[in-house]
Amino acid sequence: MHDIDELAARGIEEVEHIGAAPAVHVAECGVFKGSSLATIALYLRDNRLAKHVFELDSFQGFDESVEKDIALGGAADAEKRVGGFEATSLARVRAKLAGLGLVDAVTQIPGYFVETLVKLPERKYSFVHLDCDIYDTYHQTLRYFYCRMSPGGIILFDEYDDLPSPGCNLAVDEFLADKPEKPVVIQMDNYEKYYIQKDA
Repeated sequence: MHDIDELAARGIEEVEHIGAAPAVHVAECGVFKGSSLATIALYLRDNRLAKHVFELDSFQGFDESVEKDIALGGAADAEKRVGGFEATSLARVRAKLAGLGLVDAVTQIPGYFVETLVKLPERKYSFVHLDCDIYDTYHQTLRYFYCRMSPGGIILFDEYDDLPSPGCNLAVDEFLADKPEKPVVIQMDNYEKYYIQKDA
């Protein structure tokens, strides 16, 4: 298992340790080829946790909104461009899930977040993994999921403090400026990721 995927699984485990209600669900925004998605779904299944996973990704790469992040600078990243991360597909991720027997555990929702978040069924969430790289997508997903987190629920930020992704920090810091939660670091081997744990 990749260390980053272990961090995602550890985030879910932390939610379970504080007793989040089993009826609430899990989401990942920014799936790419489905590695961390599969890890999350396998963790839930193997630990017999009755949670459903909602998977959101455009499967088309970045749209023109990435131009804002290009203007913000940051370390070079070949994927930070219109069309970046396009080397995937809904069918490819579905095939990965099928090979692991996870198709029924995951609802795939293709499209850009500005269009798909409003179509999600109304749910509470115990764990949300945001792996969406740029300012607009972090802003959109935080606005949607923050108020739908169960008490003690965790939102994990994949790109917070990553040098190529200053838009993530800008969106997260702006959103949390008037909120009680602040990013907390989680470490494993040589990796660091940040998360917030929703207050009651």
